[in-house]
Amino acid sequence: MKNQVTLIGYVGSEPETRAYPSGDLVTSISLATSEKWRDRQSNELKEHTEWHRVVFRDRGGFKLGLRAKDLIQKGAKLFVQGPQRTRSWEKDGIKHRLTEVATAFKSGSVKEPSKSYRNNAQLSIHFTA
Repeated sequence: MKNQVTLIGYVGSEPETRAYPSGDLVTSISLATSEKWRDRQSNELKEHTEWHRVVFRDRGGFKLGLRAKDLIQKGAKLFVQGPQRTRSWEKDGIKHRLTEVATAFKSGSVKEPSKSYRNNAQLSIHFTA
């Protein structure tokens, strides 16, 4: 079985990037996906938005963290594929869990938008892992 998540949504805030002593960068974003449906009883149009944490890591020569930092902007439409990971830790006696889509694997790639669309809030950037 393969752990593979596909998301198409909009970036909710500017990317956050952290640098590590190795020189690698990790860039994370919040990605909003939405679904709409019509309520069968009231015939009212409904909408639900789900927020996802997506992480782009530099590893093994693939500079996804750096590329994501340089290319992604708030409001951009993204297509992201990668495995879903859940991390857990304890801080100050409180247990925490964080689920994220990771995109830092050897097959990772970034397709840059054409110059004419680089500053357009509707641009599509494809990140796959």
